[in-house]
Amino acid sequence: MLFPHVETKRTALRPAHSSDGPTVYETLQKAGIATLPERAAFEREHAGNLAAQFFVEQRGQVVGLTSLRDLDQAGRHIRAEILTDAGRGRMGLGAEVTLMTVNYAFAMWNVRKVYFWTTDAEARNFTGPPQLVRKEATLPGHAVENGELTDVHVFAIYREDWEEYGTKLLTRLVHGRKAANGEGR
Repeated sequence: MLFPHVETKRTALRPAHSSDGPTVYETLQKAGIATLPERAAFEREHAGNLAAQFFVEQRGQVVGLTSLRDLDQAGRHIRAEILTDAGRGRMGLGAEVTLMTVNYAFAMWNVRKVYFWTTDAEARNFTGPPQLVRKEATLPGHAVENGELTDVHVFAIYREDWEEYGTKLLTRLVHGRKAANGEGR
């Protein structure tokens, strides 16, 4: 049985609700997230079919947002979206948030896969163990970025791969290397 971890030694996922004060968009703007779309597009996209949404925090500061949406219980899949401060990507923030988000989805719902849509520019940065992350499709000219049509790439992590490989990576982040190897606990 999976536990829905929402905290590692350096990063925490905190529930994000617009009723908590500033809107999600304003909070992300203040955090300096540079990859935000225009406000109207963000609000339109982020209001629908939301299953879970979290602010990403490090040292008490918001550095991003992660959400799970479009839960399809018949098809047993859910879409993950992750927005983080691009400057922190070199420090592994995106990977850490992805691991917690995917694990949360598998722990909370009986889904067979968690999928991600990403644009051409981001696809080069979307990495993970080859046995964990599968590229499923490319949708040519499906999105507009900086006023130009761009491809959208669809990646997925399947439950069986997550249980075999992903849980070990997350356990290492949450409890340390010894716990991931079955030592000391």
